[in-house]
Amino acid sequence: MLIGAENTFFDVVEQYQKAYDKALEILSVYEDADCAELTQRVIVFKQELDSFLNISGLDSRQCGSLNRHLHFMELYLGRGRKLNAESDIRDIVFTDLPALLKQLTENRNQHTHFDLSLRDSVLPLVHGGHYDSAIRKAFIVMTDRLRRCFGITEQIDGDQLVNMVFGKGGDIALSLDDSQKQAYRNLLSGIYGVYRNKFAHNDVTPTLSEVKAVLEMINNIIIEIEALSLESVAKNV
Repeated sequence: MLIGAENTFFDVVEQYQKAYDKALEILSVYEDADCAELTQRVIVFKQELDSFLNISGLDSRQCGSLNRHLHFMELYLGRGRKLNAESDIRDIVFTDLPALLKQLTENRNQHTHFDLSLRDSVLPLVHGGHYDSAIRKAFIVMTDRLRRCFGITEQIDGDQLVNMVFGKGGDIALSLDDSQKQAYRNLLSGIYGVYRNKFAHNDVTPTLSEVKAVLEMINNIIIEIEALSLESVAKNV
């Protein structure tokens, strides 16, 4: 998950609180409510929980035994065995959901290494579930960074841009030998060819795991580009 602007983080926490409140309501009425009412409340809780997982990018598997407790709650309530499900809602309120909140804050701290421009550009798309758009936007950010770092004004991208920066006989002075330039050229050309083309020219919806992997890769490349640009300027000065 990518957490950027503070107001976005508060939106995520607010949605967590909505889900937590619904779980707490189930526990508070549990003694007096019948199985039918409790089942409906569980459905509402799961809707709020799904909204939280979507906006946060977390997975319910990251919060202990939440999936198992929900499964057995629905199973027992569906069979009219209310007493058997009481321990599950208690575990959800007092163990599983607090574990999910802890995971949220830990993930937020893990992504402070992301380039700010990349993070701010793709964050709303990831939280909105627009994973293909997030990947396309990430490539736009990387392309723009390549142009700016190496003073390229032409509106080119993909192989053409990569070859202008890292190709043989280019005019851009880099602090790299020929084998290193070739390695960069192959890496970037491959990333454009495989990942950008896959999601830009095909009706393919990436999973959240794929989005995270691509964004981490592009983020590392942007950091490398920035460092290489500074090294090259220092060397040639």
